Amino acid sequence: MTKANPNLKWYVITTLSNYEKRVEEAILVRAQREGLEDKITRVLIPVEKEVKMIGHQKKESSKKVFPGYVLVEMDLDDATWNLVRTTPGVTGFISSKKKPLPLSPEEVEKIMMYVKSDKPVIRVEFEKGQVVRVTAGPFAEQTGVIDEIFPEKGTVRLVINLFGRDTPAEIALTQIEKV
Repeated sequence: MTKANPNLKWYVITTLSNYEKRVEEAILVRAQREGLEDKITRVLIPVEKEVKMIGHQKKESSKKVFPGYVLVEMDLDDATWNLVRTTPGVTGFISSKKKPLPLSPEEVEKIMMYVKSDKPVIRVEFEKGQVVRVTAGPFAEQTGVIDEIFPEKGTVRLVINLFGRDTPAEIALTQIEKV
C-alpha cells in the first residue's frame, strides 16, 4: 500500500481525561475545514475488547489502552502542528524538548496489531490460592481452593474436599463466588 504523502508519521498527543473521542472528532473536522486532509489522515484511540465476569454473567466492553492519549497520523509542519496543538482538549505532544517525536515504525506496528486483534482480553477477579464457594452445578454449596485459572476457557480448577479427600474439579467462572 503506497501512501499519498510519504512524510506521514504517527505522533502521540496528550488530552484531558475522557476527552479522547472529542479530540479525535475535532481534529478530523478542523483538518477537513482547513484543507489539511492530506496532511492529517488518521486519528486513533487504541481500545481493546475486554470480557469481565460480573456476578454470574460475562460482560463485554471496550477499554482504552492508553487513557489520555490519542495517536495522529500526520505530516508535521507549522500548520498541522498548530491545528492539533490548539484543538480543545489537547494538552500537548509527546516530545523531545519542544519538537514532537514520531513513533517508530516498530511501535506503530505493535500498536496496530494489538488494536486490530478481535480476541478480547479476559479479566478474572479471582486468583490462585483463593477460597471460593461453588454456587451451581454438582458441587453447589461446596468450598474449594483455586488451583489454576483458565481465563480463555472461562473456568478454574478447584480443589474441593469430598469424603475426606482433595478432589480437583473444573468449574465455570460463572459458578463460583468469593467467600
